[in-house]
Amino acid sequence: MEMGANVQKLVVFDPNQSVEIKTLTPTSQNLRSQGPWPELLIIAPAVLKSSAEKLLLHKLSIGVFAEIGYLNEIYDSFGYGNPDLNAIRNFIAWHYQQGGELKNVLILGKGTFDYKEKLGGRPNLVPIYTSRNSLNPLSTFSSDDYFALLEWGNGVWEESREGDEHMKIGVGRLPVINGSEASIVINKIIDYEAKSKTW
Repeated sequence: MEMGANVQKLVVFDPNQSVEIKTLTPTSQNLRSQGPWPELLIIAPAVLKSSAEKLLLHKLSIGVFAEIGYLNEIYDSFGYGNPDLNAIRNFIAWHYQQGGELKNVLILGKGTFDYKEKLGGRPNLVPIYTSRNSLNPLSTFSSDDYFALLEWGNGVWEESREGDEHMKIGVGRLPVINGSEASIVINKIIDYEAKSKTW
């Protein structure tokens, strides 16, 4: 059958089986404090809140102005409530474009290509960009570089040398899978930075 302009779609459903929305919950739109714009953003899921806040307090104590963006708030404000990789990038781009102070982003939590958790079984706390050919295990790759493509018009990653774009900030990830791992890593960072100041 040839596809043409006369193609029609037919949708069939039973109105008696549709789900009624009984209550609505307002989204959180309070992503920023009233202070100056941060030079470091820490992006974390709510399950790692205590470690993220411990790192935030440490960074503030050594003179690095930082803020935390929790995934649920980022998804509500930049992804219409959907767990979307682009919502994270747009949140970072908003800080970069509006504030002009952002230098680094630290992602706290492991990510996999299955960021909507369709396959299950893999720890996936913060999504990661995966190349378009993600079904070919020999040529696929994952990268957080996507989060640093922040200039206007950037974001369509060509995934070729000719289409490379310049990263505007530093992006790092601590690929922890639970609160215990996060606590160990954050304590090591704090200990290292405390010792380096005394050398």
